Amino acid sequence: FLKDSKGVVYFKYIVERLKQEGILEDDIRLQKVIELLPEILGHPSKNVYDVVLETSELMRIISQSWPLFFKALTQSLVIPKFEEFMCVTENLYDDMQYHQVGETSDYIPELKNTCPDLWAVSICTIDGQRCSFGDSVVPLTVQDISYPFLYAKCLDTYGPATVLKYVGLQRKPVQIVVKNLNTENKPFNPMTDSGAISLSTLFCDNDKRSGTTADKHFEFFEYMKDMCSNQHIQICTPAYVSVREKDDLGRAIAYSLLTQEFIPKDTNIPTVMDFYYEIRSLEVTSESLAIMAATLANFGANPYTNEKVINPLTVKSVLSAMHNWGSYNISGFIAFYLGLPCKQSLSGALMLVVPGSLGLVLYSPRLNDDQISENNMNFAMEFVKKFDLHPYIKTVDQISKRYPTRKIPDIPCENYCQIFTAVSNNDLIRLISLTNANKEVIYERDLEGRTILHLAAAKGHKDIIKFVTSNYRKLCSVKDRFGRLPRDYIKVTDKNFAEITNIFKTWEEVDATCD
Repeated sequence: FLKDSKGVVYFKYIVERLKQEGILEDDIRLQKVIELLPEILGHPSKNVYDVVLETSELMRIISQSWPLFFKALTQSLVIPKFEEFMCVTENLYDDMQYHQVGETSDYIPELKNTCPDLWAVSICTIDGQRCSFGDSVVPLTVQDISYPFLYAKCLDTYGPATVLKYVGLQRKPVQIVVKNLNTENKPFNPMTDSGAISLSTLFCDNDKRSGTTADKHFEFFEYMKDMCSNQHIQICTPAYVSVREKDDLGRAIAYSLLTQEFIPKDTNIPTVMDFYYEIRSLEVTSESLAIMAATLANFGANPYTNEKVINPLTVKSVLSAMHNWGSYNISGFIAFYLGLPCKQSLSGALMLVVPGSLGLVLYSPRLNDDQISENNMNFAMEFVKKFDLHPYIKTVDQISKRYPTRKIPDIPCENYCQIFTAVSNNDLIRLISLTNANKEVIYERDLEGRTILHLAAAKGHKDIIKFVTSNYRKLCSVKDRFGRLPRDYIKVTDKNFAEITNIFKTWEEVDATCD
């Protein structure tokens, strides 16, 4: 980003680089930095993207969100080559765009009247990298996709023991429609309509001591807003009114639960069903829903606010439920071919979670006879195959081995051997991993008294030099046994000579200023 030897930086170049890594301009972490620019500069600016920064100003800005800037600028985010990832994903999107089959759901008129040719793909990683293709800002109602979040809220609020009194952990047989109860007279699992109605009873009606019904509606809505970082989410009034008028099956299930005394006798069914219809009628976009999926992938922590919205142990239960029962009658098929938790909905949306990596949302309103979007399924299978996301893909590597269970013992290596090997191979991610595990390993020296900074300068590895000088400035002044500093090892013939020289010069000026 350096403009010249004076070390000035254009802020717009930083924004462009962040965008290349999947950090978009509306990212709330970047917006917070932009809001602080006038304070840091000491004067307002009409266009922040034309701001020119001195080195000291740049460091103050970066310090406001150090993890984001460092990971993005060193390609250490969960998807390091994001532009390449986007290109492959876009090609998959284009391949599926004109192969849609089926009809929109006739569950309610609002779904029936949806444009059948809508097609959207949205992705959000646990580091907040985002990309979307197609009709990603078109509003849609979550419908059945609200079930995993209701299940999570109940688990966090009342605990697993109480929740298990209201729902079971069994697969629902295909032929059962209305009865919806297992041999213990409770709903088969939390991903069914009866399971969601039962949990709505627990959350909304049978916990009157912790607030009124209105309080419960507000509490759940705020919880969903936290999941998606206050992105597009609201109640879709037409969908709510429509489902309230048309859903006789849902009311039949609720009164069946009441008649069989599975839920308390004093349960107010209309109140419960109002809450149930409201959570199904939440309006989102595929982009905001992808952030919610990424929160699940990040084990309950929102990737933008880092707020723990869901307990990690609860996330484990929710993802297990989605994996086993999230796709209606074809949940077994999905588990076999994708191996990942996902939830389908009658609106034509599919939410797929790759734990520890990303959330993927697909939206195609055309459904087949099983109420599944074949377009979504084809894309998801190709996506998982293309990026080797199936959790059991690594077992394939064992097939070619003569003795698959035999483990090759690791050769013991001293700390200095591991860290010097990482620097020699220009492996920044390995270097960061070693330093996170043991901060002192960074100060290891070889037999000639050289540090890793001496080696990085000799090799011309500028990214490693940036990391080390930014976090361990003391190494800049360490001399080897011949009295040479790391900067003395820079090769004039190296292609990065000017940049590396400026890095050392910048930090020397900062140290001189501090002194």
